[in-house]
Amino acid sequence: MRQYHNNSKNDAEMTQILENDSLRLRAPEPYDIDILMKWENDTSLWDYGDTLTPYSRHQIANFIKNYDGDIFSSKQLRFIIEEHISQNVVGTIDLYDFDFFNSRVAVGILIEKNYRQLGYATQALSLTVKYVEEFLGIHQCYAIIPEFNTASINLFESCNFKSSGKLYHWFMRNKSWHDALIMQHIK
Repeated sequence: MRQYHNNSKNDAEMTQILENDSLRLRAPEPYDIDILMKWENDTSLWDYGDTLTPYSRHQIANFIKNYDGDIFSSKQLRFIIEEHISQNVVGTIDLYDFDFFNSRVAVGILIEKNYRQLGYATQALSLTVKYVEEFLGIHQCYAIIPEFNTASINLFESCNFKSSGKLYHWFMRNKSWHDALIMQHIK
């Protein structure tokens, strides 16, 4: 049987995994509803993911209310990315489609427009990979990224994700098919 949670790490060590001098990753809180609504319902962002319909305030509030942060039962985990000192929310990073048997998890990231190109995405992705590998003991993280999203591809490459394949005609956007790259970070 695989051991996923590294019980030798205490709470202080786990906190260090989830933060650095610039930012920290934390669980969603009820006061995050407005920013999550803004991001989830921004149709300009839907081209980069799988969202097809808007979310209501009630749905997002229920998600936060029922969120238990247990990736092993819910197969997903969401972090809010916030600046360490100011506590400004700069983005979110999601772990989803967790496959316990094959020890892998998908990762997606969103950085608020005003905070892009400041290094937050690279830092947050690096912290997340470290958490996944060192604390949860998961063997690999992966992302499926539309080829037209070169900023995201560059981000994942900068965090030592390698392109391992192409999915042809994977995304339909504006009545056209687009290919996607599979990016993997293997422990």
